[in-house]
Amino acid sequence: MATDYKALIRIRQWDLDEQRRQLGQLNAAYTRIEQEIAKLQADYEREQAALAETDFIAAGTFGNYTEGMIKRRNSLQQALKSLDQQIAEKTEEVREAFQEVKKFELAQEELEAAEDARLQRLENIELDDIAVDAHSRRQKAGD
Repeated sequence: MATDYKALIRIRQWDLDEQRRQLGQLNAAYTRIEQEIAKLQADYEREQAALAETDFIAAGTFGNYTEGMIKRRNSLQQALKSLDQQIAEKTEEVREAFQEVKKFELAQEELEAAEDARLQRLENIELDDIAVDAHSRRQKAGD
């Protein structure tokens, strides 16, 4: 019976590890998008600085570039919001999975403690029987 909890603990631990791995992937995706937004902003600022050095005709296309950049940034920010929600949900799943593992670990510890106590009681009973037998033999030998 003690090994039943050990198997459940292994299964729950595997589930917890999987949940943590998925959370790590979500966090990595979030970081990549943040970096992409920062790069997009840096590119925009570089293009804006280059615009000051160009002629009026080239400046006419900057509006289209700005519009495309704004759409891309808004799209990335929406992706961040979505990922933020997914990260919150996955964090809750990790917390629940951790609680499940802990619950079974505590149950296993209680089971092992109960088994240890049972074995200690049996050993004490056996030692008491040996002591009683030895005392009886000494009593008979003394008679």
